[in-house]
Amino acid sequence: MMVVDRSDPRAMIATLTGVAAPAREPHDAAPPRVAVVQSLADIEAKAIDWYWRGWLARAMLTIFGGYAGDGKSTIAAALAAAFSTGGILPDGSRAPIVNSLFLSAEEDPQYALKPRLALHKANHGRIFTMRGTRDGEGPIKWADLKTDTPAIRAVVEQRQIGIIWVDPISSYLPGTDRNSEGNIRDGLSGLQTLMEDTGVAVVGIAHVGKGDGTGRRAEQRLLGSTAFSALARCVWMLTNLSDEHQPESAADDPADRRKVFGVAKANYSLFPQSLMFARPLDGPIKWLGPSPVSIVEAFATKPEQGHKSRDAEEWLAERLAGGAQRSEDVTRAAELAGISERTLRRARAALNVRGFRDKSGWYVQLPPGGKVANREGGETEADTRHLKELAALPNVQTDKGGHSESLAAFQSYQGKLPPGHAPGEGMEHGQTDKGGQITRPQVLAAFVPSDPGEPLDPTGTDGVWREEL
Repeated sequence: MMVVDRSDPRAMIATLTGVAAPAREPHDAAPPRVAVVQSLADIEAKAIDWYWRGWLARAMLTIFGGYAGDGKSTIAAALAAAFSTGGILPDGSRAPIVNSLFLSAEEDPQYALKPRLALHKANHGRIFTMRGTRDGEGPIKWADLKTDTPAIRAVVEQRQIGIIWVDPISSYLPGTDRNSEGNIRDGLSGLQTLMEDTGVAVVGIAHVGKGDGTGRRAEQRLLGSTAFSALARCVWMLTNLSDEHQPESAADDPADRRKVFGVAKANYSLFPQSLMFARPLDGPIKWLGPSPVSIVEAFATKPEQGHKSRDAEEWLAERLAGGAQRSEDVTRAAELAGISERTLRRARAALNVRGFRDKSGWYVQLPPGGKVANREGGETEADTRHLKELAALPNVQTDKGGHSESLAAFQSYQGKLPPGHAPGEGMEHGQTDKGGQITRPQVLAAFVPSDPGEPLDPTGTDGVWREEL
């Protein structure tokens, strides 16, 4: 009896026909994978080649993260400007002269990048921008870091580019799932080869999520896959400093608000000291020296600090809901409630709390007719008995005609409003220098009732001018 092995078609044919099955062709089977091994005795150790020691290394990827609008692109322009001229870097060290290439997806270079570079005194001849790629004379297409690295390599070699700034890096990986670690690693593999071959440094800008980030390290706040921070040898981040580290002027002038810029991940160096800066609206970045806290500490404490500020505002709104109170009583009560003096000042500024003085001392209250949110989700009506109008102190310029008048001049109207000044008409004021320029804004006076217990006469015929806090 013939036994046929049906599990192997070749053997079955050979059994039935008596003809041996042909041997497998070599291409039918994939060659076995082999390990590539190198002795460490054959590997030459190399020192890291730094463009900026501790911050930016050649031939490596750096990720720069922060909240939208916090100044990442402006800092990138400031650094590129310093590298274009061999200028001074934020920590006071001297930059080498390096050419830069910008891939900027979110802003038009003529409206954003060029003006920022000009503010920071850049050598524009050493800075280039890449609009995209195209085939021959065809249309320009969006650059893709996965497929267009040969074109980018040509620019790097022709223009002697030392740093590539990609803003934001996720925009130059079209069609790639930014939350997939495998996809991100695959999409950046060509860029990795480019960096290794040419020595170019790449700074990829990324956004940070808006969650409180509890329990996560600063670099883990970056949006998208963890592959971005894992592949980066260095991660920069920036954020606002907490209220305790802000100057009093920041309450009235957002451009004076202090921010912190630092390294959140460092593979090849110790962490450099985080730096403090301010970002004027129409001026260059102001570097203000070492930050009082590191970038890691700033991200770690930010949620708690935000709760403290909100709690202080709610406490103060409820405290003043019934009307004006003595300033020293409010300060003492805040201290007993665990609210620091600086946090209390921030809460006063956030609620636009006003201060005034009468015979018994200084008082504070909510703004005239103002409403503030309370804990129950409703609104608290402000008491308006004591403060209806603002006026000028000695050497204080009003915005009504631009002239200076003294408090004594207003008081000389014997309890009446001067001509041209109506109750309820708010004016901005500031202390002036000899040339009449405002140098100390928000130095105010108030037209208040002669008797603090009485409401203000709406006709403006019964009241006195008193200096305000």
